[in-house]
Amino acid sequence: MSDLDHYETVASAVADGVLIDVSKTANQAGIQVPVFVSHWVWTVCLAAAGGETESAEERRLRMILNRLPLSVIEGKLYDVAPFEVPITIGNDPPVLAELQACRNHDDAGQPIITVILRRKESWEE
Repeated sequence: MSDLDHYETVASAVADGVLIDVSKTANQAGIQVPVFVSHWVWTVCLAAAGGETESAEERRLRMILNRLPLSVIEGKLYDVAPFEVPITIGNDPPVLAELQACRNHDDAGQPIITVILRRKESWEE
């Protein structure tokens, strides 16, 4: 079960911090569909570690956005697609983040993309 299963609307998930809207950066990367990342993706893969700057977060976010499966972005073939992104935080060696892109709809029925961790439990230690 996903943390998102408890929410009836995208707006309520965003208001509670379970989804983070990264659409501005996605648009800058050429993705015209609104994009949200789960709290877990933000915490594990994006949030700056001690001593890092916001530009480190931005770099990691752009890496994730650049690896989003085209089939999900365009809404062709697949609504859900796994993908992997090597994530480097601080001076630690890269870790392969196993993510999943899901094309679904917002509260008004417009297409959106959410990015979640495929296996959250592997990060809960």
